[in-house]
Amino acid sequence: MKSLVTVLALLGLYSPVILADTVKEHGQKVMEQIIDYATTCADSLGVSPEDMKLLMEKKLPASREGQCMPSCVNKKFGIQKADGTLDKEYRYADMEKLKAIDEDVYNKMNTVWEKCVANGVDGSDECDTGIKVVTCMKEECEKLGLSKEAMGF
Repeated sequence: MKSLVTVLALLGLYSPVILADTVKEHGQKVMEQIIDYATTCADSLGVSPEDMKLLMEKKLPASREGQCMPSCVNKKFGIQKADGTLDKEYRYADMEKLKAIDEDVYNKMNTVWEKCVANGVDGSDECDTGIKVVTCMKEECEKLGLSKEAMGF
C-alpha cells in the first residue's frame, strides 16, 4: 500500500519526463515507470505512511526520508547523478518520440526540460536538488498550460 501511495504522489511530479506512443497512452506509461521507481525508493528510504499522504497531496513532508523521495526517483530517471547533482547533459530518450505525436506539447516539454534540468540549479544537497527540480517542472508545466491528459496529472 505504501508503494501505491508513493506512485500516486510522484505521478504528478514526474509525468513530464515519460512519453508514450499517443498522448492518451502517456499517462499509463508514466504510471508504470513511476510504480517501478517509487516502490524501490519508498522501501529503501523507509518513507512513512504520513509522508506518503503528504506527497499524494503534493505537499512536502518535514522528514528527511520524505524530502529525499524526489531525489531518489530523479536518480532512477537519470536526472540526478549518483552524487545527487543534476546531470545537465542527460536527455530522456523517449522525449523525441513526442515530437511526432504532438509537436506543441514536445516544444513545451523541451522548454520545461531546459529550464528545470539543463539549466537547473543544484540545491544544498541531493534531496534539496530533487525538490527544486520537481517543483520547477510542476510550476513550468502549469505556466505553459500542459494538459492533464498530456502530462498524466
